[in-house]
Amino acid sequence: MASYHPWYTKWVIASRELTLKVPFSKRFWIDHFLLSEMETDSPSAILERISEWIEFILELFSYESINSVSRNNRNSMNTSIYWTDKVFALLKDYQNEILLTDTVYIDEKFYSVRSDKIARKNDGSLPRGQSRNKYCIGIGSDTNGHVYYKVEGKGKTSDVKTNRAFINHIARHSVLIHDQERSHHVLVEKLELQNVSYNTRDLKGLTDEQNPLDPVNKECMYVEKFLDSHSGFDRKDLQNYLNLLSFIRNHPEEDRLNKVKELLDKAINTRCRVKYRDR
Repeated sequence: MASYHPWYTKWVIASRELTLKVPFSKRFWIDHFLLSEMETDSPSAILERISEWIEFILELFSYESINSVSRNNRNSMNTSIYWTDKVFALLKDYQNEILLTDTVYIDEKFYSVRSDKIARKNDGSLPRGQSRNKYCIGIGSDTNGHVYYKVEGKGKTSDVKTNRAFINHIARHSVLIHDQERSHHVLVEKLELQNVSYNTRDLKGLTDEQNPLDPVNKECMYVEKFLDSHSGFDRKDLQNYLNLLSFIRNHPEEDRLNKVKELLDKAINTRCRVKYRDR
């Protein structure tokens, strides 16, 4: 762990036009969270490590697999996994305060368990439909640049799952645009939403521009693309990956370096411990 120096009182790190200021009072947490594996505390080594963190986060934002990020940053796989766990810890509560407003779109996306966890019938065949072999992910977006992703559990959604996933993340009296999934009625009724629903069979053959569900369809696509880039990941981290994607996708027009700075600011200002042996 890097030792404390007066030098920390005004720590300015510039890398790829990103400036990060660390106040003296926060020096312990930057030591513990970003520099914990370092064997030297020289200013040049610390600057290099922060630059490595910036590059690491930028690659995570670019839908790179952990394997690819590890190769590109010349880190061991264990280090890359450990750093990813630190990012997950920072974003654990990120989606808690997300509120979709005005015109809101919701849908469900199903994502398979790992191939070595697939459950089969006694005759070896796969169960039909949305079985326990698939996780149901509730996906929401609005016209203000907000997105929200929540693991609802395995199998088909339900009134209870839909309510639990969305009830605190959609503003009352919003316009809700969705398919005709029956469980969505619980949101319409409880939140007094203006209900606009479409039968997906009637939308077949339409271009994206013509499809009224295109905004949420695109979010489903982003979720699938992002998770597929980490296809072998442990599904116990599914919500962690969705939190990371939500951080990336909320206000996607925002400069990515600003998002990196926001994440590093969280590392500096959040009392968060992640032990290497936890993984």
